[in-house]
Amino acid sequence: MAKRIDDYKNLDINQNICNQHGVFRMNDNTLATVEIISQDSAVVQLENNECLNELIEEFRFYAEHITHFYNKKLELLKEFPHKNLIEIDIFELQPSQFFVNEDKVNAVSSFVNSSKDVVIPIIKKDEMIIVLDGHTRLYAASMKGIKTVFVFDTETEQYIYDFVQEAQRRNIKNVSDLKRLSHEDYEKEWYSYCDNYFKDKKGE
Repeated sequence: MAKRIDDYKNLDINQNICNQHGVFRMNDNTLATVEIISQDSAVVQLENNECLNELIEEFRFYAEHITHFYNKKLELLKEFPHKNLIEIDIFELQPSQFFVNEDKVNAVSSFVNSSKDVVIPIIKKDEMIIVLDGHTRLYAASMKGIKTVFVFDTETEQYIYDFVQEAQRRNIKNVSDLKRLSHEDYEKEWYSYCDNYFKDKKGE
């Protein structure tokens, strides 16, 4: 089993990999890393190769567009069907969140330097192109004046439409409307919204 680590204190790991949220703790308590090196490729380093599939499965939960995985010698370890990426105007995308975490914005800004560095999963509904994940990268790109990003179609659960409806109610209709909060305020505001939403849904 692999679990992504979000707290990098006291970890002797390359900062670029940390900024990509590419550090995972394996079931045997060893650390493994996955470093994105292009729009569809990443380099994997782990001690126990028997855990490779578990690591990649967990990583692709967050980065489905990465389809080619290599070892540090750039030998192919595993590949998946390629995702069709489309370049799109950044302001045509409808957020499904309301806030971005200032600490995460600072982290991802270190590797978001061009349109090719931002690959976003989306779904389409009526006239909307809805962002499912990657709001922080999207925000960082907009702050750097990047006008386009790359997107790919995927699937999602029904609750996302409620999140979009709430975002629009708050007048959040593109990346420029996202509210930048401190780490503490982000955790308070966003996680409390999500917790209350799913608690109410469970009670229906």
